[in-house]
Amino acid sequence: MKYLLVPMAACILLPAAFLFMPFSSMTKMTELEAQVNELEEKLKSKSILVIGVQGGKGSFNELAAQTQMSEKPQQNFELKYLHTTENVLSALDKNEIEIGQFAVRNTLGGEVAESAEAMKRHKFEVIREFKIKVAHNLMILPSATASDIKIIVAHPQAFKQCQNNLAKKYPNLKQFSGDGDLIDPSTWAERLGRGKLDKTYAILGNRALAKLNGLKMLEENLQDSNENYTTFLWVQKQLK
Repeated sequence: MKYLLVPMAACILLPAAFLFMPFSSMTKMTELEAQVNELEEKLKSKSILVIGVQGGKGSFNELAAQTQMSEKPQQNFELKYLHTTENVLSALDKNEIEIGQFAVRNTLGGEVAESAEAMKRHKFEVIREFKIKVAHNLMILPSATASDIKIIVAHPQAFKQCQNNLAKKYPNLKQFSGDGDLIDPSTWAERLGRGKLDKTYAILGNRALAKLNGLKMLEENLQDSNENYTTFLWVQKQLK
């Protein structure tokens, strides 16, 4: 009986019992070898790391991801702006992203409630924990003045981190946080910049939102302490 010796490239994926096969199986094994080679080529060509982040464009989540990836300049990456931790973990479950990122705690604000709740509903593996320094800024329309502002929009965590300064400087302004995707202040900054909100609104968040959406800075560094750090997690789908 004749046998076919399977190339080592294919053996990576095959048990030892399959190293030698009857000659009659040559056609099937040739097809398998072609599939293995195709898979190897796909793995070699997969050069873009897809990272899903809790925030939108201009958010602290974007800043955190960019800071981490700056340590690996050779790695190409794509950010998917998913706005909430629930969206990030759901996308991870569905294999829509390779890495998920979200904030879990802050020096001043403590535990990030939306992340804590979402983490209870999903299984995942933590592959990295890191923190970045956070500074909150109040942004308004270019045509607005401080006297026009009636509502400050921010993530609940931002209000916790700035509660003392906001109470001293803006005690009469309403504080508002959205629900679902609208919990992310980047969505509100975009609305304000596009004229979908009037000049009574101000956005509290990362200064990048001002430049991105054509807003002006009303006040900088409203966090209650300059030593203000937010801790983020990088997670991947749990391996079975």
